[in-house]
Amino acid sequence: MNEAAASGYGLGSIIALIVSAVLNKSLFWAFLHFLCGWFYLVYVLIYRVHEVLPAFKQILLSFLGL
Repeated sequence: MNEAAASGYGLGSIIALIVSAVLNKSLFWAFLHFLCGWFYLVYVLIYRVHEVLPAFKQILLSFLGL
């Protein structure tokens, strides 16, 4: 078993943490959604995708300096 699997932090949990922090702007909700992982991501893709795309577009543009 590799170190990432042994520590319990999966890709879904990390992505859920980032998405929740961007959408909710709250560390409490980000941590809670980190624990939910892929379940939260599926919820976001079904019910809140219209909020996710503009937020990540803005982040990407500011990261690229455009």
